[in-house]
Amino acid sequence: MSVAVMEATPARTLVDPAFFERLSLRVAKSHGLDQERAEAVTDQAIAYLATCAQKPEDAPPLFMSRAVDPAWHAFLEYTREYDTFFASHGWPKVNHNPCDGFGGKIYPPAADVLPWSCPGLADTDELASYAAA
Repeated sequence: MSVAVMEATPARTLVDPAFFERLSLRVAKSHGLDQERAEAVTDQAIAYLATCAQKPEDAPPLFMSRAVDPAWHAFLEYTREYDTFFASHGWPKVNHNPCDGFGGKIYPPAADVLPWSCPGLADTDELASYAAA
């Protein structure tokens, strides 16, 4: 009897490869990152969005790490590709609600959150996102 092994897949595979390259190049240029770091940040932003789109409504809120947030902002600027990302997977669109403390959500203290990862998608510990504990 064999056991199926599921390998983690980079989240970048959820978008068109040419668009991923364009998006990560924009993240690199706009935020002074080398290309390898920009690709890791962009990949984690896509993993975060895929997870948020699929989580049950009664699940704890998820928070993207501050290091990854610039890639989400860059993705939002490509409105057609952003909308297509969710529609092509049959997921509800994840709207942006800044954690700015001005009437919206704020980032919880580090002691009140737990790291999470999206099952099946590769993650990077230093860029981990968080769920309210």
